[in-house]
Amino acid sequence: MCSLSKTDLFCGLCKKDQDVTDACGLHDNHLLSWAYDGSIRIWTSEGVLITVLDAHSGGVKNVLELTDKRLLSWGQDDRVLRLWTADGRLLAVLEGHTGWVSGALELTDGRIISWGHGTRHNDCALVLWSSDGKLQAILKEQITAAQIVVELINGRLLSGDNKGNLWHLWNGNGQQIDKLNDGFFFEKSWNER
Repeated sequence: MCSLSKTDLFCGLCKKDQDVTDACGLHDNHLLSWAYDGSIRIWTSEGVLITVLDAHSGGVKNVLELTDKRLLSWGQDDRVLRLWTADGRLLAVLEGHTGWVSGALELTDGRIISWGHGTRHNDCALVLWSSDGKLQAILKEQITAAQIVVELINGRLLSGDNKGNLWHLWNGNGQQIDKLNDGFFFEKSWNER
């Protein structure tokens, strides 16, 4: 990873590009930044621009570097995720969300889970993707917007709403195992260990 602190990295890239919303170091020591204009930029570790990706129609919300060095991005407005090679070639556009994409996570088996929310309850969903970006399942039972999704040791998925009151437990294929309210989840999950 980059030897610069996140603050130094962010400030340095902001001087080069005023639209930068966030930045991170990649495993190959390149730098990555994304911006309100929908672009993603790949930089050398010295801050020299390598390439600009025309990524999303609105601002870029976030970018993840996957374990195989590919990049996964999602925008603030366009309801899609995009899968890129490490050098910035577009591999796939992941379409399946009806609301905004809020986050994504690479699972230990290489698949991807993303979550989002919209203005209506039916816009809230978790979406399970193959490692190459093909839609595998839409987890419809998520009625409130998921704010946190974690993969448990046994391959199960746990999603929580934006208030921490409602938790959903899913198997690795995206089928809901349980819906748990507040403290009941923690008591039940520890008893099942």
